Amino acid sequence: MISSTDTAILKASDIPVEPASQQNERILQTQITRLITGSGFSNLAGIAMAIIWVGLIWNDLPHEVLSVWLGVMLLLFLYRFSVHYFKLYSDDSKISIDKFVINIDYEVIVVDNNSPDRSIERLASEFPQFRFEFLKTNFGFGHGNNIGASKTTGKYLLLLNPDTYLIENLPLKLYNFADAHPDFGVIGPQMNYPDGTFQVSYANFPNIKQEVAKALRIIRPLLNVLHKIKCKISKEDFFDVDFIFGSCMFIRREVFEEVNGFDEDYFLLTEEVDLCYNIKQKAKYRIVYWQGTMIVHLKSQITGKDVSARFKQEYISKLRFFKKHYSFFKILAIRFIIIMIVCLKYLFHSLKKRNNQKIKDVYLYIIKLYLNTNINEI
Repeated sequence: MISSTDTAILKASDIPVEPASQQNERILQTQITRLITGSGFSNLAGIAMAIIWVGLIWNDLPHEVLSVWLGVMLLLFLYRFSVHYFKLYSDDSKISIDKFVINIDYEVIVVDNNSPDRSIERLASEFPQFRFEFLKTNFGFGHGNNIGASKTTGKYLLLLNPDTYLIENLPLKLYNFADAHPDFGVIGPQMNYPDGTFQVSYANFPNIKQEVAKALRIIRPLLNVLHKIKCKISKEDFFDVDFIFGSCMFIRREVFEEVNGFDEDYFLLTEEVDLCYNIKQKAKYRIVYWQGTMIVHLKSQITGKDVSARFKQEYISKLRFFKKHYSFFKILAIRFIIIMIVCLKYLFHSLKKRNNQKIKDVYLYIIKLYLNTNINEI
């Protein structure tokens, strides 16, 4: 879901000969074309990005597995559900909580982030074993999770999106695994699509190489290849990663509280990246991907299928992350690459016979945003 403050930019008053939006678009398009094509820039930029990418690719290999020791903790089971997915998955006996979650104490907190369909309020009587929290205002993904966590008593948090469902006793397996590894702050299980195929559920912290791979539309196959390499060379069925995707995260509660939970300045996207960064870099706990258990995820059912809105929100959140955690020169480099990539996207999209004005407005918004250094305007 996108904030109501999101609007198209670079609009001006109407001009008799040419509409202002088209005039601004034409002028910016000309400037972008000159910037990209002038002085052989595109060739140099392409070569530079390729060199940077190849030079950094080996950073994806797993770190050495550190020694661990035993510990005892209790389980907390935290859910976030919308009406549709809650009823769909709770009514299906083969994937229900009651069927798979056994031999362990747990509690379920359902946080409704002010969903438009208020029929979710009737579910409280249908599922008395679950605790419901109905928020009157949607302040974002992180805020909803923080509210849910504050209403719980367990020592572990299992954060789940409503478009995920169980196919085995995931909580018990994660509990036993975390219990044996007290230096693990966050654990992510293997994630599959409904047809059983593998789904990437972890990544490195945002960097130039990722942006280049996304621009070349090879990020997904690249991540799949790197995953296979990690699994093959790892001596264990788990390995360290930078962050786990927010659709399923098993978090040690004391660690979650030590870093003050999710940063609520993020409305949607990148908040789990920020959380894992704080846990790994500041609290000094490990972020681990474990192949010993799995869950099914219907990808993009939460953020929706509006590609332009998701693209816009992603880069709004990323810029906040960069300015919060990265050095000046690292921010400068990654912003430069992103601006160049988005400029190319804008130019290529403009050359299409049937182009989408909405996505072009989003590209213009991101270009302006990344040229602006004032984080308060985000």
